[in-house]
Amino acid sequence: MAVISDPLNGLVIDGLDSITASGAPGTIVEPYSGWDTTETLSVFVGPVGYGQDPGRAVGVFDITDESGCVHRMAAVWRLEGGLITTEDRYHDVATYPDSHSTTPEGWWTGLARPSPSDEVATGVLRTPAGREVQVYNGTPLLERVLQDAMARYNAAGIPEPRFDAVTFEPSRECIGRSGRLIQSEGLRNLFLCLFEIDLCRASGECQEPTLAVRGILLHELAHAWALDHIDDDLQSQFLELVGLEEWHPDDDLPWAEQGVEYSADVMAWGLLDKQTRMARIGSPSCQDLIAAFRLLTGVEPLQECNA
Repeated sequence: MAVISDPLNGLVIDGLDSITASGAPGTIVEPYSGWDTTETLSVFVGPVGYGQDPGRAVGVFDITDESGCVHRMAAVWRLEGGLITTEDRYHDVATYPDSHSTTPEGWWTGLARPSPSDEVATGVLRTPAGREVQVYNGTPLLERVLQDAMARYNAAGIPEPRFDAVTFEPSRECIGRSGRLIQSEGLRNLFLCLFEIDLCRASGECQEPTLAVRGILLHELAHAWALDHIDDDLQSQFLELVGLEEWHPDDDLPWAEQGVEYSADVMAWGLLDKQTRMARIGSPSCQDLIAAFRLLTGVEPLQECNA
């Protein structure tokens, strides 16, 4: 049976067969959808557990009541068999009191607005080289696989990437990306667009992430590493070696023709523990990949070419 809960208004409705999205109170003046409104969306609701796909539907609305007051409300719907079985309503505490002459008091009185979902600190990670990194939306498993990826740099005998914070999903920086590195005011925030459920193919306990996931981690870490170890001269040498013309991204330039992305894939290949076909950058030969990795790092890759 379905249940609607709204503690701020003292509303609990149960015994329903199911719930439809049209059940929101008042008049829906402006529906909000998509991550383009994350800065307002995320102050109301977040995932059940960070690092896990929440598996929920979320709607955020501007609600007009009978007196003409407008406030924002979020509804979180949990679905079973394609039907909404639970609806929890959350009100924006910044607009709700201002638009009502009488406001019920309770646990929400004086409640501070929480930070967006990608600003939820879950711990501090110590890298293999001893650096402390702030973790957002992390879980022990996500942190472990990141530690393992960082350790590949140490195994190859090259300095590990330097960054100050790492953010896992959910994040508004992850739309259409596997990861992103943002440097601002001297600080680097590495976004790794992964939930825990993305790490392994099958459900159940995840002992080791897939080769594809390990490649993504090493690729994104390579962008941080490049900021400290690939200067303009080395960029030019690399572009000449692999037959490319541009290093930095360009809207009109295909991904595989951007030196910064090509080099990150080369770094990931050289640090992986298993060979993989580098289809994203045109499947260069193993010998060409070794030469490119050696140029970037000055050391040999951790894998050898098959005979």
